[in-house]
Amino acid sequence: MIFFDYIKLDLDIRKKQYKNSMSEAEVCRQMSISRATLWRMSTGKPIDMSTFCKMATWTERPVGRYFSKSKGHA
Repeated sequence: MIFFDYIKLDLDIRKKQYKNSMSEAEVCRQMSISRATLWRMSTGKPIDMSTFCKMATWTERPVGRYFSKSKGHA
């Protein structure tokens, strides 16, 4: 079974946000998502594939980074 590591995605988004001194609103504008959607993902709620792609692309990290074969978060 493959698991989505929403914690890792959230951390990568926050790292880039802070590195670039951006507000959460600006991050969401750049990703073309709502702040509510970002919050939902950060709390482990489901997001659709299109939203995931926007988020993962924005982090500039490999998409596979956010999936693992174990449920643990490293």
